[in-house]
Amino acid sequence: MIQNVREPGTTGGIADPAMAAEWQALRESLELGDQDRLYFFVSFSMPESLIRAYALDAARAGGELVLRGVEPGKNLRDFAMERVLEVLQPGGMTAPIQIDPRLFDAYAVDAVPTIVLAREDIRGVCLQPEARDGLYANRTFSYQACPEEDPDSYWKAQGSVTALYALEEFQKRGAPNADAYIAALRSEGAEASTEQAAISDAHWESVASELAERNAERLRERYSGTAQEVYDTPLGPAVGPAGQEIDHLWEE
Repeated sequence: MIQNVREPGTTGGIADPAMAAEWQALRESLELGDQDRLYFFVSFSMPESLIRAYALDAARAGGELVLRGVEPGKNLRDFAMERVLEVLQPGGMTAPIQIDPRLFDAYAVDAVPTIVLAREDIRGVCLQPEARDGLYANRTFSYQACPEEDPDSYWKAQGSVTALYALEEFQKRGAPNADAYIAALRSEGAEASTEQAAISDAHWESVASELAERNAERLRERYSGTAQEVYDTPLGPAVGPAGQEIDHLWEE
């Protein structure tokens, strides 16, 4: 299942192409290029209120949440349908979440939260993976790791700063693709701060629901009059062929 999330050598991929349409529509509206990537490296060991704050930043700016892996003792389905929805619901998935340890290697991320702004090769990262051994649950596993990307191709901020603060710092350091992300965040009223404010449950319910509905409306406008239809799902709005029965997808 993990292997199906992305083709080898690529990043920015979402397992379900229909789900990916919402994120792509936002990126197009922000005039982001195929090489532009804004990653929020997080962990579910972080406070839920802080994860939600970064999810909101990512949703506003066309960014992506990145996890190294699922929580111990859970399979991928249970982690997605229980833990992820528990933290990021109600309101649907406001930003894509990727489980991709390669990105942690590619951008030398060894602590969370970390924000990375990148200009990636259109073919993705990890084009020449390296064989490594790792220890997990007292067992040694061999895996294909990614070498670090060219430091001149990305900018990184470690610690619980806001996305706007990080991006403005990247801009000062010469990042050519920070402008569109900064404009998107400012248009949503985001503020730059060295400390990311946590989001309460009540505030999250309000802003996430509003943002999910706005994203759904953007999709409805985009696909109006086509053979595609926008569906409401537990994971947020998704696009697929018109007239499909999808309720069975979420049944136990």
